[in-house]
Amino acid sequence: MSLAVRGHLLLIEGARHHASRRQLRGNGANLGAMTEIPSSHFAPRASGVDVVQIDDAVNPHSVLSRIKAAGRNPGPVVVYVSGLLMFDRTGALHLGLRDSTPRSVRYDGLPWEWLVNALRSRPRSETLVIADFATDMQSWAPLRDNASVLTGSLPVWGVINPPSKAADGISPFTRALASVLLRGIPRVPAEVHPANIHRAVVERAGLAVGTIELVPNLLGAAPAA
Repeated sequence: MSLAVRGHLLLIEGARHHASRRQLRGNGANLGAMTEIPSSHFAPRASGVDVVQIDDAVNPHSVLSRIKAAGRNPGPVVVYVSGLLMFDRTGALHLGLRDSTPRSVRYDGLPWEWLVNALRSRPRSETLVIADFATDMQSWAPLRDNASVLTGSLPVWGVINPPSKAADGISPFTRALASVLLRGIPRVPAEVHPANIHRAVVERAGLAVGTIELVPNLLGAAPAA
């Protein structure tokens, strides 16, 4: 890759848990942690990295437009996504946005398929989705039994956390990821595939029992640790 090519980092934080029966809640803590990491760590061979943040989103079409813009970037693209995953009544998987409920997510959540389709045609070696997801009780079992619904077409790295009432602050995986990328790992090359540092991140995270780990089996963009 020529150093004239710029990278693109898209940070998306949807809602992470239910604040009430009618509304979801996100607090921006995960995005705050990710912005502490120099953007060059996500595309170490690029001439620079453009960073776009989406927090407390309401309109799924607006989020999609940002994802499509990232997908058109000719250089490396990393999309970080954090939030609550929910299935709608048809069985389609969505990222819950601010006003989403289990009944309304079909209309006001971001379908996972939209993200996949927006990035599907990109070179796999220049694309990575980093995911730190929460889920509700209704969606936990089908995700636990078929997590490949997230990873079948894209290099996806991260976790799906079991349902929990404690969702404030930085999620354990994101906190550990930020620590590893900022401090590095002894005897590990500076630029590494996520599969090569996944265990180090997980060991630092102290994940809850039952957490689903997502490790890309497709070659994806390599961050610098």
